[in-house]
Amino acid sequence: MGGRCLACLAIAQDNIALCSGCEQSLALNREPCVQCAEPFTAKPNFEHQAICASCQADQPAFSRTYAPYLYAYPLDRLISRFKDDGQMIYGQLLSQLLAERLRDNFSELEFQRPDQVMAVPIHITRRFSRGFNPAALLADALSHQLSCHFNPKLCVKTKVTEKQQVLNREQRQQNLHDSFQLTQSVEGQRIAVVDDVMTTGATARVIAQLLRDNGAAEVYIWALARTPLTP
Repeated sequence: MGGRCLACLAIAQDNIALCSGCEQSLALNREPCVQCAEPFTAKPNFEHQAICASCQADQPAFSRTYAPYLYAYPLDRLISRFKDDGQMIYGQLLSQLLAERLRDNFSELEFQRPDQVMAVPIHITRRFSRGFNPAALLADALSHQLSCHFNPKLCVKTKVTEKQQVLNREQRQQNLHDSFQLTQSVEGQRIAVVDDVMTTGATARVIAQLLRDNGAAEVYIWALARTPLTP
């Protein structure tokens, strides 16, 4: 990866393309909802794992979300360099950050290894205009680092939808209705769905429901970062 920090251009550490200061400044998503990884505004009054009010009121089809970081500086800049500027070296760094955090959870038996890893798909027109699917590149790199099976063809996006960033939470859910399709059986399997940033969780909910409706035993969401929910 080279000897410079990808965030500030200082001398990077030997094992990662960040200096120690920038690595320490990455905002961790501490004590979030275990189901959707939404950050709690205050420490929950639970002795064990806490589930947010939103997940209790509207149970998602995924059983657990792991998003170790908050979408804040400098991680937001690193993600932008990867997604918007297409600089693959940033994708390598981001997949390394997520893989290291996930590996810790595997060792602590918080997660079972999935039978398959898939990325949140993008429509083919978006794929050609952008040149790549950021989530797919993250999922591919993660699968190698975690020794999991990545299936890039498991799910496809069949409908062009409006960009999620310009919609509110309810509109996002409606926007994604019937926009994904499975191409292979997932009966009895544990599936991990990879995305770069989780915002409202609308995309994760739709894909997880599709997987469970088609017989998946369990669905995990793996995202690099989480943003607080907005109305």
